[in-house]
Amino acid sequence: MKLTWYGHSAFRIETGDVKILIDPYLIGNPSWDGGWEGPAEGVTHVLLTHGHDDHISGATEILKKTGAMPTTRCQVPPVPRKP
Repeated sequence: MKLTWYGHSAFRIETGDVKILIDPYLIGNPSWDGGWEGPAEGVTHVLLTHGHDDHISGATEILKKTGAMPTTRCQVPPVPRKP
């Protein structure tokens, strides 16, 4: 297993064929200026612990580019139901 820290909340775990980005704060992160493309390479899963900007900035771009499976427990507003 390999663990890489990209500053603040962003980590990447690699184990076998699985590559997981956790809280990919890779855009606007003052402790990381390497862009999001490198850390996103080959990612199979993106884990978001919660919905704060300093944990999710970069997630949309990564998910679109990689097709990785998103996993989250973020609080999201309920979807209004049609009457």
